[in-house]
Amino acid sequence: MKMKGVGSLKYTVNWVEKNLGVTRKTLRIYEEKGLMDKSAIQNPDNKYREYSDEDIERIWCYRLLQGVGYSVKEIVDMTQNEDFDFQTSLSEKIKDLESKKSEIEQYIGFAKALKLTGTFPLPKEMGSMKFEEFIKYAREYWNVNADPQMSTMHSLVEIILDKTESELNEADLEHVETALSGFDVDDFLVIHELYIKLIEGKELGASDPVVQTLVNLIYQYYCEHFFPAEIIEVMTPQKFARHIVRLFTTGDISVIQERNYGKDGCKFIAEAFAYFGGYSRVNEID
Repeated sequence: MKMKGVGSLKYTVNWVEKNLGVTRKTLRIYEEKGLMDKSAIQNPDNKYREYSDEDIERIWCYRLLQGVGYSVKEIVDMTQNEDFDFQTSLSEKIKDLESKKSEIEQYIGFAKALKLTGTFPLPKEMGSMKFEEFIKYAREYWNVNADPQMSTMHSLVEIILDKTESELNEADLEHVETALSGFDVDDFLVIHELYIKLIEGKELGASDPVVQTLVNLIYQYYCEHFFPAEIIEVMTPQKFARHIVRLFTTGDISVIQERNYGKDGCKFIAEAFAYFGGYSRVNEID
């Protein structure tokens, strides 16, 4: 509500809350920190606070400054320091916001990698790195924005999950073709055929020697055609089993696997690889 005052309109606390989004508590903080003069605002007759046009503009400016990341303390400092260089301060604030933006983008890329694969990155050996060191490394490198191969996979999965095959337009197909151009498609076809053969042995059971021979063949093919040398060195059957099982049970990739091999097919593949890794059942792999 606006009231008629001497020489100008006066604005109530309710009006400020409704139109500027500033709570009573925040207005009190402005007064406590010296950003607003309580004696000039408070009506001596009824003790209600009444704000002038100049007060409203001042509050508006405070809100704008807070909107770009300034704290109340920083605003107090700039209003009380006659030598305060606002342009320099804004430049520093922009640098700070850019840094936070970069950090947030890292978190988003890291979260997308978790969602894509359904797996959690681990150090080569527990204790080889402190957790804080590892998580910093993981956010920077185990990230769809930092890993070209993972970025390609993420973009493909996003297209495939969002649309059915009949809904894919020419631009989508071109994107898929471009993305796959960096891979040897024949390798993917070989793996696909091996998974099909593996599912055909479902009636034999996950522990059957024929099934496990196929699983080992898939393991060897991945090591020879997909993994770099430094990964092969630490990719034990147990670690490989954990990796494959998660691809068929969790994450966005598992959704696509289910489309290719069916729910029961994916379940059997996971069981066969769990056995290969020395696990008695799939849910032992967390």
